[in-house]
Formats: sequence, C-alpha cells, structure tokens
Amino acid sequence: MYTFAGGFDGGDPQALIRDSVGNLYGTTAMGGTFTNNCSFAGGQGCGTVYKFDTHHKETVLHSFAGTTDGQLPTMLIRDSKGNIYGCANTGGASFVGTLYKIDASGKATVLYTFAGGTGTNGDGANPNSVVRDSAGNLFGTTGYGGTANSGTVFKLTPALKETILYSFASTSSTDGQTPGTLLDVGGTLYGTTIYGGTMLGNGTVFKMDQNGNETILHNFNGGDGSYPASAIVRDGAGNIYGTTLQGGQYGSGTVYKLDTGGNLTTLHSFDGTDGEYPQGNLVRDSAGNLYGATSRGGTYGWGTVFKLAPQ
Repeated sequence: MYTFAGGFDGGDPQALIRDSVGNLYGTTAMGGTFTNNCSFAGGQGCGTVYKFDTHHKETVLHSFAGTTDGQLPTMLIRDSKGNIYGCANTGGASFVGTLYKIDASGKATVLYTFAGGTGTNGDGANPNSVVRDSAGNLFGTTGYGGTANSGTVFKLTPALKETILYSFASTSSTDGQTPGTLLDVGGTLYGTTIYGGTMLGNGTVFKMDQNGNETILHNFNGGDGSYPASAIVRDGAGNIYGTTLQGGQYGSGTVYKLDTGGNLTTLHSFDGTDGEYPQGNLVRDSAGNLYGATSRGGTYGWGTVFKLAPQ
C-alpha cells in the first residue's frame, strides 16, 4: 500500500489507527521536515504523524521538531470530531516527552511538556500511552519519572492541568515498575507494568480508579509469562487478553487471558517456529479471535502475524 522513503514522508512507522471511512493515521519514529535535528534518530528527523487515505495517498500532518514539540511519537487515539491525540516519548523542552493534539485541519498543539525529575514533584518522563474519556480528560503512563523514577499514571484535564494519579515505587516493589499502555473502561483504568511485582520482577496487570487507587490483578511468574509490554484488550464479560514478551513454556512469550476473578490462563506459548517475543498490540474481533504479531521467530526468523481462535 505504501513504502516509506525515510525522508520528508517519515521512516520507521510505529502506531496505526483507522477511521470509520477507511483512512489510516499513524506515526513514524524518524523522518519528517526537520532532518538535521534529533540525535536519537542519528540526524534522520524527529518523526511524523501522517494520514494515508483510501486512494493510497500519504500526507504528513505534522513533522516533529524535537526540542519544542517532542520526538519519537508512538501511539495515537482519535476522537469523534477527528482530533488526534498522542504522545512523543522524548523531546520537548526537558527532553522527556510531550502530549500533543492535531485537529481536523492539521493544526498541531503541544498540550503538555513533561519536566521529568523524581521525588514528590516529579511529573513523569517518557510517556508511552494515552487514552481519553468522555469528558475530555487524557490519562496515560510514563515509563520513568515520578517518586521513584519507576513510572507514573497521569491525568491531563481539558484545562491542561496535569496530575500524577500514581507513582510506581521501585523494581522490587509489589506494585510494579515501568507501566505500559492503558485501557479505559467506564472510568476504570486497566494496564500492565513491564517489570516489578512480587514474582522476581516479571511484571503485573493492574487496575486503577480515577483517584489513583491501584489494585494488582496478577503478578507474572515467568512460567505464565514475563514482561507484558503490549496493549491489552477486554471483552464484554470483563476478561482481559494480552501478550508477554518473554516467558511461558518455551521462554519466547505468551498470549494470556485474565478473568474477572483474577485467574490467568495461558492461551498460547510461542516456541520460536510460530514466532517469538510478541510485541505488537493484540486485536480481538467479535467472534473472539485474537490477532497479533511477534517481533522474531517464524520460518525466516523475522517475526510472524498470528491468529488465535477461541478454542
């Protein structure tokens, strides 16, 4: 459908979302107009947000400049009015990331620039997810920063006031470390921490209310998976599905289900031939099939796209 050239059109694509008429929107970690900026990309640009329409035309909606608006944009969300919201993992005034908005006309606005730092005044650093509720509040996670530099869950109001709902304690703590992506279900936030927890730091699944009260739903022990780095999905009955980057029967990662009683079932352990290290987001259709990707393994060793049927 499209091959990136690595210049003004972007390079190293990251996120991808789709609107109701079939247009695709995504981010690239490199490329864009500001090709001489951004040491992270070796001078190859600070990244872009683009639109790919149904006629296979790519349009760059925004090129990141680095120090002002951020660099290395990751995930995106889109509201009913066509506004796009996202986070840049690095860059900004303090070089620890930003939150931004791109309206339907293509105008980009920096909503918040993270300052980083630790201790009671730390506001988080290196954001890696964002979700939006019906009132227009943005919620997300930062991989670092906060009280112990182990990551945060934050809230940004429509008035652009940022509040830390929760600061994760440390690598060895029971509450986890380095939170990944979030899922908002009627005001309750669900997410994972890639590290930490009670089982040798293999990561956790947690839920949190909008007052910052955290409940650990599961601690991974390695045998049932390690390092849940990808986004989770939830079905109508409240069951949570996700992947772990490593662990499982063969050490190459898992697909898991966590029911409402906190019971975890390993649905699949990757053995290398069918892929290893699942890293892309998991998608679930109305029939209960799960779709995802592994970053390595398979016939040629460079990863697979898989489907996991309910049975």
